[in-house]
Amino acid sequence: MEKAGKKKNFFHSVKTQLLSMSLIPLIILGIISILTAELNLEKGLQEESLNKLKAICVAVRAAYDNLNNEPYMLNDTGDLLKGDYNISQNVDKIDTYTKGMDADVTLFYGDTRMATSLVDTSTGERIIGTSASAEIADVVLGGEEYFSTGLILNGENYYTYYIPLKNPDGTVIGMVFAGEPSKKIDSYISSKRNNILLITAIVLISAIVLVACISIRLAKAVDDTKEAIDNLADGNLAFRVAQNVLKRRDEIGDMGRSIEGCIESLHTIVSSIRDFAGNVQKEGCELESMADHTSQNADEISLAVEDVSKGAVSQAEDVETATMQVSDMGQAIENIASDIADLTNTSERMQAAGVEVTGIIKELNDSNDKTVQAIQTVSKNVVATDESVMRISEAVDMITNIAGQTSLLSLNASIEAARAGETGRGFAVVASEIQKLSEESNKSAQCISKIIKSLSEDSHNSMEMMEEVRIRLQEQQEKLDATKERFENVNAGIVSFREETMEINDQAKACDVSREKVVDIIQDLSAISEENAASSQETTASMQELNATISLLAESARGLKDLAVSLSESIEFFKL
Repeated sequence: MEKAGKKKNFFHSVKTQLLSMSLIPLIILGIISILTAELNLEKGLQEESLNKLKAICVAVRAAYDNLNNEPYMLNDTGDLLKGDYNISQNVDKIDTYTKGMDADVTLFYGDTRMATSLVDTSTGERIIGTSASAEIADVVLGGEEYFSTGLILNGENYYTYYIPLKNPDGTVIGMVFAGEPSKKIDSYISSKRNNILLITAIVLISAIVLVACISIRLAKAVDDTKEAIDNLADGNLAFRVAQNVLKRRDEIGDMGRSIEGCIESLHTIVSSIRDFAGNVQKEGCELESMADHTSQNADEISLAVEDVSKGAVSQAEDVETATMQVSDMGQAIENIASDIADLTNTSERMQAAGVEVTGIIKELNDSNDKTVQAIQTVSKNVVATDESVMRISEAVDMITNIAGQTSLLSLNASIEAARAGETGRGFAVVASEIQKLSEESNKSAQCISKIIKSLSEDSHNSMEMMEEVRIRLQEQQEKLDATKERFENVNAGIVSFREETMEINDQAKACDVSREKVVDIIQDLSAISEENAASSQETTASMQELNATISLLAESARGLKDLAVSLSESIEFFKL
């Protein structure tokens, strides 16, 4: 049977309808919100800018009105005055009204600029003496205010505001202008517009993603529920409702849990019926087969019962023999236990001796360490002696050199004394004595040199012997360490042997306990064998009654098998 909705159109699916119902209004609402916010933002910022410019105009007019209570006029040189105050000569004062602001202020007399903060970008001079447009002049000089967001001044677009400039009697004699370049305001509006677009886009995308996720999850839950119903309609009870449906807390979740409960209940019922039908069919076949064979086996059972009776008598005799053998085994176990006790005592003595030998090896190891230290000390002393001999040899060489120099000096002195003649005789005697002293020093130095050479050879031989002794001690230490390690292994083996001996002793005792239990069991078997011989006779009589009952059972088994086959065919509709 083809499942319903298997070839459904994608545009008619629940997922598409849910997404359309949720996303289309969101998109429309987002577009309307963006357009409305953009229009309101631009209009609001423009109004705010114009209100600020109006406030500047009012503040400038009030500042000049408060200078004095005199009317505005032009003097002979064309300067604008207000009473005694020359506005044209103090044009820098107008800059104070725009300090810290990106705005410009102009004071008009009639339609002519008399004082302004506007500077011509090409000349760097203030734009004074120029006229306002006739359109603006007609409106403002007529007593009304004028504002614009698209006036070009100094080659740049301005937001502008004009108000009438009046004398104390209320007559309009000029205009007050405040303007601000639209670049900054337009940039600010563009920045805010971009921020609104970004925020709206983020909110809209987040809402779309959220709504899409919810719609997809809802559609997935509906599809999973429909799939479960389709499988249930097809009799597929092995199918399970998806976990995302079962975890929901809405009506779809309730429906999914109800379907899951229905599937589980049907699965349990059908499984039980199928198992029951299979078991009944199997049991029916087995009962039919057993009924056919039981009658044949009944006679064989009767013969077997007679053989059991004979075997029971023989079993009683074997039990008696086993009892005697178990008694002999008990005596052997007692002998083993005695031998194990002697072995345990021997292992304890071996362990004590092992501990004593371990202490001796430790003392020997410590003694060897001290000997090595002593040899090292002697070796250091021999090295120091050899170094001293070297220094003495150097001193002897120095003495030999001095003796040679002294001999040379004495020879020179003798030559000089001979030249001096009679006056140098005494000096010649001294030179002769110096010569003798030099020769004796040289002989003594040679003698000391021989002694030092012999001493150096002895020192060198001593160092070689000390090195050989050190090597022998090192080899002795290595052999001692190896002996210690092997004896530790032997000692561990002794401990392990003693533990295993004790374990064997415990097992021997357990064997003796088991032997006593076996004797009791064999005695019980002897009594049971006698009872079996008596019961076998009663069993023979019961077998005749069993044959009649088996015939009736065979007829019932055939009817039960036919019923089970019919039930199995009916339950095949369901798939587990």
